[in-house]
Amino acid sequence: MMARMRGGFRWRPVGKLNPAFKGGLISNRPLVERLYVQEKKSLRQVARECGCALRTAARWVQKHGIPTRDMRETLRSRDRRGRRNPNWRGTSVCPSCGGKKNRGAGTCLGCRSKRWRGAGHPSFRGRAEIMVIIRAWIAKFWRHAVMSRDGFRCLDCGDRRGGNLHAHHLKPLYLIVHEALIERGLDARKMTSDERLLVADDLCLDPRVRDLTNGVTLCEDCHERRHRGPGTLPGRAWRGAYAI
Repeated sequence: MMARMRGGFRWRPVGKLNPAFKGGLISNRPLVERLYVQEKKSLRQVARECGCALRTAARWVQKHGIPTRDMRETLRSRDRRGRRNPNWRGTSVCPSCGGKKNRGAGTCLGCRSKRWRGAGHPSFRGRAEIMVIIRAWIAKFWRHAVMSRDGFRCLDCGDRRGGNLHAHHLKPLYLIVHEALIERGLDARKMTSDERLLVADDLCLDPRVRDLTNGVTLCEDCHERRHRGPGTLPGRAWRGAYAI
């Protein structure tokens, strides 16, 4: 075997004369057949086991009459994802639903989103269902009563445009509901959904919730100005929270 060097060509020892010769394990047909056929190792792995080059391993497999695998079978044998991986311990499976979980997370994205909704959220206080019912009652009855008392005009600028008027709570509604729950000794987090509905119906009859003196009629711009400053939601972020 000749190799080109900077100074020209020189001879290299081949076979048993080569210091790196491993004893010719590739010529052992039972060994090659066990590695390639039974253990499903690739030609590169067989060559590494027998201590020869890849081209030599391919030539000897053909000489032994061992049929080689096609590309599809080779790719399937290399697929070691999930349960095919010998190091698989089941950690990629969501313990809740059995699906594939996210990397670095304890569950899949669907179970994680469900866990962070409602009672599963760390900031859950249980007052959202109560506030929805109370605000619906406020929008239907209390809001119209406040505007009718004020003559359907903004008390700050006198605006009378229809659809531009809001009923503003001088004392925030969420604070009134929070104080009422504390006085009754109720913890909304420990209630069921039906119990929260009953509490909401009871709070709609509370005099502090029905008090018309706690409300004033304002236009949209004046209402936004009232919600600026400490203790209020900044800018237009009050929409949806203080709209009634």
